[in-house]
Amino acid sequence: MLSTLLFGLLLQQPVAVLDDGTRLQVLPEVEIDSFHVVTPYGQFRTSGQKVVELLDSSSEIALLDPLRDLDYVSWVHRLNERGLIDRLLAESIDDTNREIIFDALAGWGARLDPLQPNTKRDFRVDNLWNHMLGAEGGARALYVGALMAEISKTSDSVKRRVSLSDWRKAAKSKDITLRWAAARVAGQQLESSMEVILLETSLEDGNDWVARTSAQSLVQTDPRGALHRWAYEMVTSENESMRLRAAFMLGEYGSAYPDMAEEIAQLIQTGGYFLAGGNYGGGSNGCDPPPSAAVTPGSDPGRSVTEGSVIEVRTANKTEMRTVSMVLQRVVTLGGKATIPPRIDGDGQPLVYANEADKSKAWRRYLLGLAK
Repeated sequence: MLSTLLFGLLLQQPVAVLDDGTRLQVLPEVEIDSFHVVTPYGQFRTSGQKVVELLDSSSEIALLDPLRDLDYVSWVHRLNERGLIDRLLAESIDDTNREIIFDALAGWGARLDPLQPNTKRDFRVDNLWNHMLGAEGGARALYVGALMAEISKTSDSVKRRVSLSDWRKAAKSKDITLRWAAARVAGQQLESSMEVILLETSLEDGNDWVARTSAQSLVQTDPRGALHRWAYEMVTSENESMRLRAAFMLGEYGSAYPDMAEEIAQLIQTGGYFLAGGNYGGGSNGCDPPPSAAVTPGSDPGRSVTEGSVIEVRTANKTEMRTVSMVLQRVVTLGGKATIPPRIDGDGQPLVYANEADKSKAWRRYLLGLAK
């Protein structure tokens, strides 16, 4: 629970209600009918909203306090809805709540401008990045959100983006929240040069939150490449944990791309891959269907494991999506060895890739049936 002093400080920040229903804690000098909405963490990025009401933070916090021990997730969501940013920042963060707190604060960070109004555009990203590096706890999430709002996907100016050298340092940091920050930024910058590290992180990072964030950004940057790369690792990796992680990522994020999922299924089949629990004899080109209870007709677009293919496009519910992921985790290869990408060139010489980007292209070409 909060100390008396800290709790008292929180109560000094009123909650402003804007005419569009938005609520957030603001500085005491903010007035009703004002379009100038300032918080302790920066100027609120309004699009013409004005303050129509000011509420006492104490009643808002006290109203929600009993919910904290009953339903923590709902409590955080309620704080977020009411814009009680200070209370979110004051919460002790550990592995059990880091994701939900950081996601909430990053959302607010994207709506706040913490920099001085006279900061030149070309210096904004660099300033925000440096502030983010120096921030602690949930304050780092606010700056990550601000970066997401500031980074340009379309500008050719390198000053409107985080430099690759700075990004790589954060992506390889021992600090979980810095690796998460790098993963989030990558999903905004959408640079192909970040894909190799995103792929590695999605498969190898010891923190599930960081791995999933990297996977999300990889899918945003190159969905086809991401799904095919995970498929490749799922059926070829000798590391069981990597196979399981790749299968999870393929099942979790492939549901949004059913055509690609079907494409991958056909490639797995024609490559001689099958599901453990199916036919173990050589020449198997399909898999046994899962227990009937696992396949229940639903109403949402998606995919399911069915007889004759690994994945077929059909209607499916969320339970089926999870079932697909679970089944994919049991993928093994005939003979226990994979043959992709091909290890020799057309002259029978060992194939050497100049860099990871070339290797990645080779993976995709092979999996797409463009190279045999």
